[in-house]
Amino acid sequence: MLKSRIGADLRKMREEAGISRAEVAARFMKAAAWPGHIETGLYQPSVGDMAMMLEWYGHPERTDFYTKLLARAKRGKDWWSSELFVDAAPGWFNFYLGLESIAEGLDGYDAMVPPGLLQTEDTARAIIRGARPDLSDQEIRRRAALRVARQDALRHREDGDPLRLNRVIDEFALRRPIGDPGVHRAQLLRLAEAAEQMPNVELQVLPVSVGAHPSIEGTFTVLAFPPEYVDDTGMVYVENREDGIYYKLEQQVQGFKDDLKILRTLALKPDKSISFIRTLAKEIHP
Repeated sequence: MLKSRIGADLRKMREEAGISRAEVAARFMKAAAWPGHIETGLYQPSVGDMAMMLEWYGHPERTDFYTKLLARAKRGKDWWSSELFVDAAPGWFNFYLGLESIAEGLDGYDAMVPPGLLQTEDTARAIIRGARPDLSDQEIRRRAALRVARQDALRHREDGDPLRLNRVIDEFALRRPIGDPGVHRAQLLRLAEAAEQMPNVELQVLPVSVGAHPSIEGTFTVLAFPPEYVDDTGMVYVENREDGIYYKLEQQVQGFKDDLKILRTLALKPDKSISFIRTLAKEIHP
C-alpha cells in the first residue's frame, strides 16, 4: 500500500512541476515504462532516485519524510497482512488500513455505532455478527481482533506520535443496545475512559434533540496526514457494505470539514460529553 501511496504522490508532484514521464525516463536513463511503474506502486524507487526526483520536482524538503516511508515499505510493515490477520478484512479495506497507518489524525462523525478504534472486542464481535450473520464464529473473532489491534495506534507508534482521534458520536449510536447489557455498559465506559485518559482522543456527543443536521446521511472520516505529505488537504473515507469510497478533491474534502465544524458546534462539549456517556451507562445498566 505504501508503495502505491508514494507513487501517487510522486506522480502528483511531477505533474505539478510540468514534467513528463518520458523526461523522467530519459533523465534517469531508465526504460520508458519505469516512471509509470514507480507511480503505480509496481516498482519502488531507490533512496537516491527518490531524493533526485524530489529535488527535480521542487520538493527537496520532503526527502527525509519519503525516505522513512520507503524504509517502512521495504520492511513490510503492513501488520494487518500478517498470518494472524490475513484475509481478516475485505481486500478493499486494506487500502484504508494503509492510509490509517500513516495518518496523523482521524476526525469524523459516527452515526450508527461507536467508532471502531474505540470499540471493545465484545462490541466489535456483536456488530460484525449482526452485520454478517453468514460468517463463522472463527471469522468473526478474527475480524474483531483486527479491529482491536488497530487501536494500538492510539497508544504508541514506532515512527511518531500516537494517532489523534476526534469524533462526534450520535446519541443513537450510544443508545443502540449492541450485545448484552454488560457488553453495552462496558462499551460506554470504554468511550468515557478513553476520552478522559488519552490526550489524543476527543469525543463529542450529538444529542438526538438536534434533529436534522448536515451529516444526517451517515458516518464519515476525514484523514489528516503529516505536513510533509502531498495530500495535505486530507482525504475523506465513507464505507458501505461492499466498498470504501474516497473523496480526494479539495472542494469535496472541505465540504466534509465544513459539515464537521457544524456538528461540533451542535454537539455537547467534550467534558459534558464524557458526563453524558457515564450517566447513560448508569441509566441503561445501573
